[in-house]
Amino acid sequence: MSERPRVLSRLAAASLIDVAPDYALTLVPVYRAFIAVDPAPSTADEPDAGEEALRASAPDVVRQARRGSLAYRWLEVALICTFGRTPGMALVGVKVVRSGGAPVGITGAYARVFGSNYLIRALTTPLRGVGPTALGGAMIALEAANAAAALLDPEHRTLWNRLAGTRVVRA
Repeated sequence: MSERPRVLSRLAAASLIDVAPDYALTLVPVYRAFIAVDPAPSTADEPDAGEEALRASAPDVVRQARRGSLAYRWLEVALICTFGRTPGMALVGVKVVRSGGAPVGITGAYARVFGSNYLIRALTTPLRGVGPTALGGAMIALEAANAAAALLDPEHRTLWNRLAGTRVVRA
């Protein structure tokens, strides 16, 4: 087995590890909002107090979820810039470097971490009005295109790596 497929499988494992804290920071405010809702069932004549409370708190919940995700993204930028790896990459033994092998630096780390967010947002914004199913499908399609790009590229670089001018190597 060549070196590149091993690095690709390690990168996939690192991505799964790294997404866990991001999802936790994003979903904890949502979970807390649902727990705070009154679970008592309503009658057909009165509005559901829990649903009204959830709707009233929705903007705050979304704001908190975004803050948590943004904080984790900045942590990833700092870790990639400083150590060349995220916690998931460290666990599976890979690191990210510039295409020429130099350290990534702040610009490359920022482009790698936030570039994917901007690309996803730019490609899915036209779908915001069609509902969460279409938006989720578009995001899954974009991730599938990213995986296909990594498999078809001779250096197995993802779209995010191409955007940042980086590549992933064994540490």
